[in-house]
Parts: sequence; structure tokens; C-alpha cells
Amino acid sequence: VSTQSTWEAVVSTQSTWEAVVSTQSTWEAVVSTQSTWEAVVSTQSTWGVGLFQTPLQIPRMAVPRFSALLMCRKLVGCSLGVHGAAARTLATSAQRNADRYFTKKHEWVLVDGAKGTVGISQYAADALGDVVYAQLPEPGEALEAGQEIGALESVKAASEVYSPVSGTVTEKNLAVEDGPALINQSPETEGWLYKLDLSAAGEVSELMDTTAYAGFLKDCEDH
Repeated sequence: VSTQSTWEAVVSTQSTWEAVVSTQSTWEAVVSTQSTWEAVVSTQSTWGVGLFQTPLQIPRMAVPRFSALLMCRKLVGCSLGVHGAAARTLATSAQRNADRYFTKKHEWVLVDGAKGTVGISQYAADALGDVVYAQLPEPGEALEAGQEIGALESVKAASEVYSPVSGTVTEKNLAVEDGPALINQSPETEGWLYKLDLSAAGEVSELMDTTAYAGFLKDCEDH
């Protein structure tokens, strides 16, 4: 009987030990699970900081000037001249373009009495490529003909914009500032840059009308 009691005690002790081992294993599993979860959380935090919380830094890279780009296009025989989209624009009715004048730097001004609307030509928009930034003059600013008044930047070039006429800015195209791609989509209509009250309407006599500008583009292409 004594031996049997001792044996039962041993069995009871073994059962207790197995329970302890089982408890320890369960605890280790919990710790392991907790460590894994912390690793996941740590990874998630790192992912969030690395990709979503770190401000995207886009360096302002040096880009070629628009004049250099035009020269390159001419040298490789890629000048658009009056072909393609430019030809379609230049082929619009004389009535619509009767009061539109162009500079040799490819800005245009659409004159309506003593008011003018300024933009860049289809040729210039095609040469620039996808415009990503537009700096425009502010309303109330007084401009002189030939004055640098802003800039356009694309994925492949940058170009200063010069006022074709003198006057006081009355409005800038906020739609272009918010979405510069509008310049590429419709440079001679919805993609205008700014409007102004003309202070010297006679200055347009020094600019090219639509027909003269078409000839100017052809000469550029031929030479």
C-alpha cells in the first residue's frame, strides 16, 4: 500500500510538472506571438514613415532653355513649323484671328479694343512638351512690351515668358496655374496666360499677324 501511494505521488508530481511545462510553452507562445506582432507593428511604422510621412523631395533640376530646345529641334529636322496641330490652328478663319498678333518668341496677344489676352502659340506649346509649372504676372502689375513677366517649365525645357504689349494686368488664368497641362491642350484658347488693359495699342504694329507668323515658322524650318 505504501509503495502504491508513493507511485501515485510520483504520477501526481509528473502530472504537475507536465502542467508546468505546458504552461511555460503556452507562455513562450504568447511571448513569441507578442514579439511577432511588435515586429509587424514596427515594420508597419517604418513603412508608414518611410513612404507616407517623409515629404517627397523633388530637386529642382537644371533644364534646358526653350531657345536651345528650338535650335535642337531645327538642327535635327524636327521643327513643327506649320505642320500638325500648328497648321490646324493657323488654318482657322481669318475673322477669328484678325486681331491676334505674335512675337518672334512665340507669345501671342489677342486684341479686343483696348483689352488684350496673352498666351503662347501652339508651336511653342508643342516644342516645350508637357508643361508642369506656370508662373504668371499678378493682377494690377504694370508691364512693358518685351518685359519678362513669368516662366513656363516642362518635363524637358524651361522658357521665360515676355509680354508682347504694354499694359496693366487685369486677370491671370488661375486654371492654368492649377493645371498647367491646359497650355498643351489648348494654348491659343482656354490655355491663355493673362489679360491686360493696353496702354499703347499701336505696339501691335510691330508684331506679326497670323499670316506673317505662319511665314515666320516656315522660314525657321527652312533655315
